[in-house]
Amino acid sequence: MVGRSELEAVGSYPDFEVLTRAGAGKADYFCAAGEFAKRWLKARNADRLVVISVRDPSRFRANRLAVAFGLNGEEPAQADYLRVGGPRVGQAASVGHSIALCDAARASRVLEN
Repeated sequence: MVGRSELEAVGSYPDFEVLTRAGAGKADYFCAAGEFAKRWLKARNADRLVVISVRDPSRFRANRLAVAFGLNGEEPAQADYLRVGGPRVGQAASVGHSIALCDAARASRVLEN
């Protein structure tokens, strides 16, 4: 599914993937994950998204790399992960916060053009 994030998310509950794209940042991946979880998995805004793996071969698309997310995964030991650049294993955010990052991701693309 491609939404406002411009990245494709694939999979099902509880684990799914956002396919990588050159130039995409952490906000882009969390935005796509939040949109996918909300629209297709019927997640609530308070549900948690946790990065399971980063840039591993996709389980759903041949010859593609993906960032894997878990819905309602374990709360990370340190909740300050979103200040670190790039998606990393263990980073977590609520579905609502992830969707809010879509505006930040879009603004970043506009500024780059």
